[in-house]
Amino acid sequence: ERFNRQFVAYYHAPLGNTYWTIIIRTAEKDVNLGLAKLRNRLMLAFFFLFLVIAYYFYSVIKFRNAIKDEEKRQATEKTLRESEARFRTIFDESPIGILLYNAEGILLSSNKASMQMFGTETEKPEFLKLFDEKFFDISVTEKLKDCGSIAYQTEIDFDKINQNGLFRINRKGTSIFDFIITSLPGHNNQKAEGYLLQVQDITDRIRAEEEI
Repeated sequence: ERFNRQFVAYYHAPLGNTYWTIIIRTAEKDVNLGLAKLRNRLMLAFFFLFLVIAYYFYSVIKFRNAIKDEEKRQATEKTLRESEARFRTIFDESPIGILLYNAEGILLSSNKASMQMFGTETEKPEFLKLFDEKFFDISVTEKLKDCGSIAYQTEIDFDKINQNGLFRINRKGTSIFDFIITSLPGHNNQKAEGYLLQVQDITDRIRAEEEI
């Protein structure tokens, strides 16, 4: 038979006036098996400890990154709000009439100067449709659909607009306007996403030049 080593441990225990000796004998393979189990348990414990520590540092880094991203987002939103406020101020207070249209030529927004020029109190007067030949020359605005820009002068008879009774306009007579209309190109500059119209009332200037 194969030789099996044994490990023996003993302990002297006093009992009254005598001593008892406790002897424990264990086979080597049982000792090795116990040590292997202890080693495996320690390795498993260290592995879980490593996972806990790694997750902790991962959570800390993720939390810090989330804070930084939130700070960047708030800073970006603040910058956008400030830019929008500056743009709105310039848009509203500009002495030149400014009108913004969508791709279909429907008016989206107009500033104070343009409303004063056209004698309307509403920000989106219905008669200011970009592709309406009643107001804008259709032969001129067709160029805009190709993402072009145009500049021209035209005469508007406010009395005729008032006669149809559909719009509330506080201007009368005929005025001459100088228009600059620019297409706002979309993706790959293939189709206009909207239009920017700038207008000035040049009636007094033209009449003064005619008198001279």
